[in-house]
Amino acid sequence: MSRWFVSRGARVTGVDFSNGALDIARQMSSGNNPEYYCASMLDLADKNKFDAIFCWGSIAIACKDSRDLRKVMANLHAALKDRGELLLLEPIHAGFLHRVLDMNVKEFVSIVRESGFDIKFVKPLHFWPARLLLAYFPMPKWLTESVYHIGQLLMKLPVLSNLGDYHAIHAVRMSN
Repeated sequence: MSRWFVSRGARVTGVDFSNGALDIARQMSSGNNPEYYCASMLDLADKNKFDAIFCWGSIAIACKDSRDLRKVMANLHAALKDRGELLLLEPIHAGFLHRVLDMNVKEFVSIVRESGFDIKFVKPLHFWPARLLLAYFPMPKWLTESVYHIGQLLMKLPVLSNLGDYHAIHAVRMSN
């Protein structure tokens, strides 16, 4: 994603807790954009540095509980400039589908708000019953694509709208 943002004209800093992952990213990049550094989002120390932050599937794995989530949100808030944008694509679940963080979307979003963010939208992505089916049974591409698109359509029904495997959350850092 860092290289994609660079290809769209952004100045990018990629952060990961794994030096190995960063070594691969550096090998696949050229020049000094993106720049990379190793840090945990629980220890992120940047202040008023970024216009935007994008997290993809990392918060629900890094955070064990609401205390960790509050710490990460405080760190992200501090790292953003005033009115900076936060885009999260996270697998947020309570119960059997959770990764590490066992929390429902309503509580997650509440903590994001409490941390000084104005939520612009929350949108479910990737119908999880289809994800489970596609993850455990090999299928031809035509069937995989069909099941995926049927799942996306089913999430448009009000009764099934909360069955997204991931949630896209767009928020803006509010002033202190």
